[in-house]
Amino acid sequence: AALYRLRIAVKLRRGLSLVLGDVGTGKTTLSRRFIQLAGHEPATAVFMILNPLFSNELDFLKELCRRFGITVGPDSDKTSVYFNEIENFLFRKGVDQAHTIVLLIDEAQKLSDRCLEVLRGLLNYETNEYKLLQVILVSQMEIVPRLAAMRNFWDRISLKQLLKPFGYEEMRQMIAYRLKAAGYQSPIQLFTEEALRAVHRASRGFPRQVTQLCHDC
Repeated sequence: AALYRLRIAVKLRRGLSLVLGDVGTGKTTLSRRFIQLAGHEPATAVFMILNPLFSNELDFLKELCRRFGITVGPDSDKTSVYFNEIENFLFRKGVDQAHTIVLLIDEAQKLSDRCLEVLRGLLNYETNEYKLLQVILVSQMEIVPRLAAMRNFWDRISLKQLLKPFGYEEMRQMIAYRLKAAGYQSPIQLFTEEALRAVHRASRGFPRQVTQLCHDC
């Protein structure tokens, strides 16, 4: 459901999406699957930042330019220059060439408030119909109070998606799927019902812990 909603938000070019979840709920797995699917979409360019630790907004802008393939003179240290270059890139790629440009940032809770302000500025670039840059923030829950305090940022979020731990039946389906994908075809059930109950109790339904426990078994 999260993947479906995320793909729709990007397809409609609504701008800013936020995917939230505790550690081990599958955020990175979701991100990788989204990128895999987006790679097959026509006229879609996806850029990903996995560890957004930047000392200041200028370093962040420089990294964005590097990933977008934008060349800026080495002596330029004005943020306005980088904003202008990115704006030109977005209009050229997003309007003239009709591409959907996606920036996915994993571990977004590591972004500083100044870097979040940079993103807010980039989201101002739009046509009458759509945002030129689609930003997906994938983050742990700790980012929520920070974003809520930035009202002009919070109001721009078009999709807020929370990933929750699995219920028992969802966990059973996940385990069955992974066993099938791994090639297990025996008529004997690998995990008894009692074992599955024990895995769910111990993992509390967090996918990463479910996977680790099943591997250990």
